[in-house]
Amino acid sequence: MPPDHGSRDAPAACNRLPDAGKQSRQILRNLRGEHSCTQRVARGRLLAMSSSRTAVRGTRTKIATVLATLIRVVGGVIVLILVAHVVLSLGNANPANGITMFLTYWADRLQLGFRGLFNPVDPRTRLVVDYGIPAVFWLVVTWVLVRLVRRLG
Repeated sequence: MPPDHGSRDAPAACNRLPDAGKQSRQILRNLRGEHSCTQRVARGRLLAMSSSRTAVRGTRTKIATVLATLIRVVGGVIVLILVAHVVLSLGNANPANGITMFLTYWADRLQLGFRGLFNPVDPRTRLVVDYGIPAVFWLVVTWVLVRLVRRLG
């Protein structure tokens, strides 16, 4: 026999019906895309936006780190070529050797017109100055570019 409204079980049954109705209305709103609290949605969007900003910042930092490393490696190779040419030339290396020819070829192109800037009397000093100044130049340029890329990243 169903309980009538005058029984002790009636208030509990009456309390359940409105809750079930609220839940079903909330479910229908969610299915339609309506939200009862737009602030929560707005906060959720802001939180999602900040996480995407963090992801973009992380990606930009990674790219800047890779680019800075690449610049440092290229600058280091240029300085190494110039210094190796000076060492081989001062050590009277065989000019017909393939390594010596390779280093001489690239050192001449990477000295950027610094050769003859100063004219010391001693030919050994002239060699060090002609290829040492470009080596220092490439070190400074590499250092500045790496700092700039890291700061922008």
